[in-house]
Amino acid sequence: MEIGVVGATGLVGNALVKEIIEHVTLPYGLHLFGRNDTELYVNKSHFPVHSIEQLLKCPLDVVLFATPPEISRKWIPLIQSNARAFIIDGSSAFRQKNDIPLIIPEINSETKALCSQCVSSPNCTTTLALMALHPLHKLYGLKSFSLCSYQAASGAGRKGYTELIDQCNAWVSHKDLGTPLAFPKTLLFNAIPQIGAFDAQGVSEEERKILLESRKILRLPKLEVFATCVRIPALTCHSIAISATFDQKISLEQAQKALQEAPGVRFYEKNYPDVYCAMNDSLCHVGRLRWDTTRPNTLALWVVGNQLLKGSATNMRQILELKMQQALKKS
Repeated sequence: MEIGVVGATGLVGNALVKEIIEHVTLPYGLHLFGRNDTELYVNKSHFPVHSIEQLLKCPLDVVLFATPPEISRKWIPLIQSNARAFIIDGSSAFRQKNDIPLIIPEINSETKALCSQCVSSPNCTTTLALMALHPLHKLYGLKSFSLCSYQAASGAGRKGYTELIDQCNAWVSHKDLGTPLAFPKTLLFNAIPQIGAFDAQGVSEEERKILLESRKILRLPKLEVFATCVRIPALTCHSIAISATFDQKISLEQAQKALQEAPGVRFYEKNYPDVYCAMNDSLCHVGRLRWDTTRPNTLALWVVGNQLLKGSATNMRQILELKMQQALKKS
């Protein structure tokens, strides 16, 4: 199987290439694409990166897009009109299209979804939140949830990561921190309650994604979701405080057991996770499970995960592996 990764030199693209090299065991050829012809150094090996204009000249079976939405909107229709490659899009470009499945493999990886020509991988915060909520939803029926997310600088890509590093270096050197470009305000020693533009109701783009994507993935069109998304000066990993209300009466012990047994989840019974717990793995780390006493049938929990991995690259790699397994069964 011939696999293409578009946006290979970005933070998510780089992580995706590494995920494929380290975890995919079925035979494949790997082709990398970026804005310019260059090289990518991964796991002590150099890989050529071709300009994105070469994409249509390369016969590919699967193409993964680790790109901004405007790149996906331009190139995915071109691929669809010129080839029959299966497309996995990590951007927000097509997540709300009815005919494009939005997949978290641990939650909704039905074979039918993989028969589409294009699927989307969800927003990183949505993915991490639902990884924790879905095991509880299966038991009790999720009615609503509210969350506050504390999101790392690298969630804004390499420019966000670099800007925070530059601000740290400037602070240590007693220099001016400069004008913020990646974020609305200076991020160092700050918390910015805005990720994306606000709509007329004062809801940010990130907050709207969590609402719409959660409804689609869980197939709950009337699910009530309220989110406040905050950028903080962590380099990587998002942290999320969630309060979730369920249709049925809850057993705290049963809820704890469900999280302990959930695939892709690490549950902390006595301690709680932080950024350093999640920095180097693709698990969804969950702790501080307790009652929210303000409403009946409501649990509070704390979730931490690496948004570059399970929030993005790992999720896309898992979808790729499912597609490869499906193709193997057909052959």
